[in-house]
Amino acid sequence: ALHRSCVVRALKRVQNDTEAQNWSYSQFETIEAAQPFLVQIHQTGKRSIVCLDEQMGSKGGILTGIQGTRWLINELGFRGIIISTSGDPDAGLLHLSAGAHGNWGKPLPAHSRILGDILAAFSGTAA
Repeated sequence: ALHRSCVVRALKRVQNDTEAQNWSYSQFETIEAAQPFLVQIHQTGKRSIVCLDEQMGSKGGILTGIQGTRWLINELGFRGIIISTSGDPDAGLLHLSAGAHGNWGKPLPAHSRILGDILAAFSGTAA
């Protein structure tokens, strides 16, 4: 939960720096708990940023973050931004190979990198 609050704080700083409007923040303990919300957001067509840790089973989840990334892209057809926030560097690389737009390990990278990753993903130039 501490890492999630750090990610939200980092995204709020990006929001302030870009003068973006109307961002909302939702947190879920598992992929399964987030799925109905993500389907709803996807259906609205709103730009979205989803940050996924790899190990989400401690709160009863079955799907890993990589499986969540694959579900978002392959099954849902998600058009938003997906960022891995796993502390495991190998898992972060697997998130990227599955289609995530960024990989922010623990501790989080510098604000300039977070800002750059988000701006690149929104402009369609993310790696």
